[in-house]
Amino acid sequence: MHLTLQSVYPAMIIIFFLYKKIKRSIGYQPLKPRWLFTRMILFSLFAFGLSIFSVIHPFLYGYLIFGILGGWLLVVFAKKNISFEKRRGKIYFRTHIWVEIILLTLFLSRFLYRVTELYLTSPDLNSLGSYSQSIGTDPLTIGVFFLIAVYYIGFSSFVIKLSRNELDQNGHSKEKDILAR
Repeated sequence: MHLTLQSVYPAMIIIFFLYKKIKRSIGYQPLKPRWLFTRMILFSLFAFGLSIFSVIHPFLYGYLIFGILGGWLLVVFAKKNISFEKRRGKIYFRTHIWVEIILLTLFLSRFLYRVTELYLTSPDLNSLGSYSQSIGTDPLTIGVFFLIAVYYIGFSSFVIKLSRNELDQNGHSKEKDILAR
């Protein structure tokens, strides 16, 4: 198998986004409610898309339930270990490093497994029609990605709710907060 620009460019883009994600996972992140809300919407759509495959393949319901339970366990752990910090008038938050490590490991392991499987089954990348249909029937990939989606939906909603409560308690009006975003 030879490397072509068709396979190098996506790899470079993926490596760049992984670098950004890992860098963001270490240390405090600025609280951006709009981004958290957007992330909730995107992951909700993603989870809905994954759940559609369960209608076609009912054996995937068990893996969806596994993903929901695992995601909520991570949310509960992250809720107990979140910390906020106020710097220069902005609120920053940080989750527990182990939660981020678990999420990154799960995502990377399933992603790399599927990419490896892609290149082993179709190294020329010309006959990917049947491969794209097989993604929805891989139970472990569905379970892991559903776990990640449930975690980000739950955690983002928790951070938004907690930040709004904190802003309300500190005497900020919601109108000023909305205008400041």
